[in-house]
Amino acid sequence: MNAGVFHLGSPGEIDPRTVLTGPLSAIRRVRVAAGESVELAADGVEFSFFVLAGEGTAVTAATSVDLRAGVSVTAPLGTVVTLAAGAEGLEYFLVQLDVPDRGGS
Repeated sequence: MNAGVFHLGSPGEIDPRTVLTGPLSAIRRVRVAAGESVELAADGVEFSFFVLAGEGTAVTAATSVDLRAGVSVTAPLGTVVTLAAGAEGLEYFLVQLDVPDRGGS
């Protein structure tokens, strides 16, 4: 049995596929500077992120959500989420799952 120990204390990305064989394809800890924004696209993947610190907003075509520590957002396949950091910035932890090609179904 192979096991991995990953340090998640600093921003960066981990590829869990070095240890796991399932659909979990990325683990990220991200800091967004005050007033900055990032776009997360669920293109061939689905993801969830959990806000660790700061404030901001998450906006999709269908809704807008205020973000603060403890808030979690899950994005299904095909969703685009724009995260905008507030005055203190925003820090979040993201996990991404690959979605297998369903052959057009």
